[in-house]
Amino acid sequence: EQLSTSFNFANDSSANNSSGVGMSFMFADDKLLQSIDLSEFDTTNVTDMKRMFSNCESLTSLDLSTFNTENVESFFWMFRQVYNITELNVSNFDTSNAVNMIGMFVESNKIETITLGDAFDTTNVKRMNNMFYGLTALETIYATQDFNTGNVIADGTMFYRDNNLIGGRNTAYQTPFDSNIID
Repeated sequence: EQLSTSFNFANDSSANNSSGVGMSFMFADDKLLQSIDLSEFDTTNVTDMKRMFSNCESLTSLDLSTFNTENVESFFWMFRQVYNITELNVSNFDTSNAVNMIGMFVESNKIETITLGDAFDTTNVKRMNNMFYGLTALETIYATQDFNTGNVIADGTMFYRDNNLIGGRNTAYQTPFDSNIID
């Protein structure tokens, strides 16, 4: 039996998740999956995207531009070990209700750029442990003033092993992490 390497939900009524609240583990551990058409996904009522793409080692890109994340509370390990994506754009993610971003991008070691955007509001987030941990190719995170860590109670090793990360004023990441020098 041969496994599929792509999903296209464009003409599939079963992809309508408008009444669902959970998408955790939806594609997790599908190591052969190379592409997904998510344009018809209705994520309006989703509250949990935990490990949604975790360990999708063969994915080379994700178009998340149609995702409505305004009700999502947990992004725990959402993109963990997505090894073949070099750029991730979540600029349309409304994270104003998020409380858990533990390991959201952890160990996706080919990502060079992450674009967070204006709606990526972390004011209510409590846990950011390992959020960017092990992104060894990461050079740039495009964020706005809404990337606020004021209410975070756990942020251990948030940028650990991100040795290529450079700030806007050419400030290099340092171990141990010093939030006073991130620009």
